[in-house]
Amino acid sequence: MTGTRNPTSVELDEMTDRLLVCLAEAWGVSKEEALRRALEQADPVTGAPNKESWLEAFKALQCSLSLTPAKAAEWQDAIREGRR
Repeated sequence: MTGTRNPTSVELDEMTDRLLVCLAEAWGVSKEEALRRALEQADPVTGAPNKESWLEAFKALQCSLSLTPAKAAEWQDAIREGRR
């Protein structure tokens, strides 16, 4: 990362903000750093995430939240619905 900083404001829906907070906690970093890391993992051409990194982050999030498979499925459904 370069020394240049470009402040940016972003408005997130509640579920996305919770996900960002959980990722930041799981990685032991600030929300800003978690967002930076998530963006760095995306392919700049396709926007697709690095599948291994994404799966590891998702598993870490589930563990940190003590999600059961049923709760995880409910959460995924809520996120999908929120994106419609």
